Amino acid sequence: MWKWKLIGSLVASMSGFNIPRCFISTCSAGCFGATTIADIYKQRWQIELFFKALKQNLRVKSFVGTSENALRIQIWTALIALLLLKWLHHLSKARWSLSNLASMLRLNLFTYRDLRDWIDDPFNTPPLQPVPEQLELALS
Repeated sequence: MWKWKLIGSLVASMSGFNIPRCFISTCSAGCFGATTIADIYKQRWQIELFFKALKQNLRVKSFVGTSENALRIQIWTALIALLLLKWLHHLSKARWSLSNLASMLRLNLFTYRDLRDWIDDPFNTPPLQPVPEQLELALS
C-alpha cells in the first residue's frame, strides 16, 4: 500500500491572504530524500520546457505516430530541427528571438536565396528566379 510522504510546505501569499501549501509524494517514507525528489521535479520541469519550445517554435501540436519507434523518430527529428534553428540564431546578425527567426524562416522557406546571406540581411529583397540551366531536346 502507498504511504504518503510530506516533502515540504510553504505559505504562499496571494492577494493578501496566506495560503498554506504542502508537497506530497506517493513514495514510501524511506524511498527518497526531499532533495532527491526536488531534483527529479527540476529535471521534469526541463523536459516540460523542452516540449514547450517544440510546440512554440516548430508548431508541433501532436505526434503523428503512436508507437514507441514513431515517437522516438519524431522527437529526434524535432531535436535536430531545434538544434539547426539555434545554430542559425547564433549565426544571425539580426538579433531576433528564436520564435521570430523560426517564423521568418518558415515564411522564406521556398524563396531562392543563400541562407547565409539571408541570415545577415533578412529584409533584403529576394533575388529573381534563376534561369533554368536545363537544355531543350529537339526531337524533330
